[in-house]
Amino acid sequence: IAPFLRSRGIKDIDYMVLSHAHPDHYGGLGFILNNFNVREVWTNGNFMTGEKSFLHRAEKNWVKHRILRRGDMLENVNYKITVLHPCQSFYADSPRGEFSDENSSSLVLKIEAENTSILFTGDIEEEAEQDMLYLDTWLKSDILKVPHHGGRTSSSADFIQAVRPKVAVVSAGKNNPFHHPHKTTVQRYKKAGVNLFRTDMNGAITITSVDDSLHLSTWQDGKLKKVYNVFDEIINLRLLFSD
Repeated sequence: IAPFLRSRGIKDIDYMVLSHAHPDHYGGLGFILNNFNVREVWTNGNFMTGEKSFLHRAEKNWVKHRILRRGDMLENVNYKITVLHPCQSFYADSPRGEFSDENSSSLVLKIEAENTSILFTGDIEEEAEQDMLYLDTWLKSDILKVPHHGGRTSSSADFIQAVRPKVAVVSAGKNNPFHHPHKTTVQRYKKAGVNLFRTDMNGAITITSVDDSLHLSTWQDGKLKKVYNVFDEIINLRLLFSD
């Protein structure tokens, strides 16, 4: 995370959001706390051993900590952030055990700005998705961060239909040991007609909103091409000197 932020000249972080207390989500945030100016940390309030250490570090750095619940909202002239999950009474009780329960307790945030909406879903699984379906139009978003790295126990057909995204992005490492995203999950998005992008295949994905339309670019798009002819060379020159 740090090299990417530095490449963009970012030194200050207004809100650092930890979706849930699993090490693949909080593991790198301690470094960010110590090396960037973080104003607030947002969590779901479920504290495990590793996360307690992370929050203690935030306290030492005088960083404000907020526990969020459904209905909390931050509104600015340029954007609005709405918390859609978890609610105070939510309990997943997954047959897959405590690990899945914590996944389904992930913070789900909807960010709206410049006529574009993005739904960040953490690692929620089917129990949390079912709990949110009654929110109906609140779930509708242009862009969806695919739940739980595209795992097979997330992204139910009903949930995809409720969100109705134009673009969905899977965050998953290349050749990851969990084989995310699962092929059945990928098929559900294809069947729903959603444009699906994957960091394991496309690299970093950047989406911008211009004149009410979405413009998407990937690391793969910006990668220099192997030169076979003069046309390949022209493409490389355009990549090197584009904005």
